[in-house]
This record gives sequence, structure tokens and C-alpha cells, in this order.
Amino acid sequence: MLRAGNLIAMLHAETGIDATELALKARRLREAGLFVRETRSPASPRATFRQAANLLVMILSDAPALYAEKTIRRAEALTNNDTKHAQHNERAGTDFDIFKKQETSFVDALAFLIEKAAGNPDWFAHAYRQTFIEFEPLSFSASIHLHVLGPGPLGGVVLFDSLLHFFDQRNELTSSAPLSFRRTTRLEAPLLRAIGSEFARQDG
Repeated sequence: MLRAGNLIAMLHAETGIDATELALKARRLREAGLFVRETRSPASPRATFRQAANLLVMILSDAPALYAEKTIRRAEALTNNDTKHAQHNERAGTDFDIFKKQETSFVDALAFLIEKAAGNPDWFAHAYRQTFIEFEPLSFSASIHLHVLGPGPLGGVVLFDSLLHFFDQRNELTSSAPLSFRRTTRLEAPLLRAIGSEFARQDG
């Protein structure tokens, strides 16, 4: 698992977002029970993949730190609405079943990708290099363009390729703003790989 301070420092270095702002978002998440509460003990708990995903949601949504809990609850309500497309990726086997389930939330998916990156950062950099995530704060919806190459002899074969859309099916309100007014934030595979590398380094 990962020290919160190291995660914040790494995100600052990779994204250029002010470290004070990141620390404030982490603190508000912590107050809501959604981020690690560390102590000075060597046995102190560390940030989990899920908690790192929570902080990424705060970055992607550009939500004020004050609304941390509400933001994560909304992100947990964003469910996968492209299971039919994902289910056609039979070559992936059961390893990517999380993307074939409608109940999978956007936070679930982010945490899964971080865990994959932590398992083998160098391979992730190769296999997931065309994967990216987009988030639209105005409509509070997300998409994951998941493109994965197979391991070993399958290194050049596409193992999983799907465009997954996450939105809250319970919310009938959609943004009516013209597309030219909409803004999306984008997270690419190298940042996920960097987060995974931090987890792997501290677990190693």
C-alpha cells in the first residue's frame, strides 16, 4: 500500500496540480472516511487502490474539496452502460469481467486499473498504452477507452478493446449545454502507470 504523502507528491509532479490543493482534497476525503488516516506508527494503514481512485475522481471532476463526500458518492453511482460491447471481448477470459458487469461503478473501474498498473508497471505501460479516461464535469459522466494487449506470446494481439460509458441511470437530467461549451478532463495510461509504480515501489 502507499503513503498518502507520496501519492500526493507524485500526482503533483505528474499533473502540475498544486500540492496544497491535492492535500486539501485528500483531507476532505479522509474526514468522510474515503481516504486513509495515517499515524506515526510503522504499522500505520496506507492508501489503498480504492482510496487512490477516490483522489483521482476529485482531480477528474475538478470538484471543490468541500464536496468530496458528495462527489465520490456521485461517482459510485456512475455505472457501466456498455456491457454488451465489453462482453464481445472473449479473448480476455475472466480477467476483465469487471467491465462486463453493469453494476461496476466508475470508481470500481479506476481502482481496478490502478491495481493492474501496480501489479506490473512496465507491462502496463506497454499493454495499456492506448487506454485513456475522459470525464465531463458538467454532465458528471465518464468514459473509459480500454485497449489492452495480451501478455507473453499474445504481446501483439488485442486482448480487450471497448469504449465504456459511465453515467447515473437514476438521474434523468442531462447537460443541455452545446458541445462547444463542454469541457472534458483526460487521464492517460502513463499517469495510471506512475501511480501503480508508487504502489509497487512501496510494496516491494
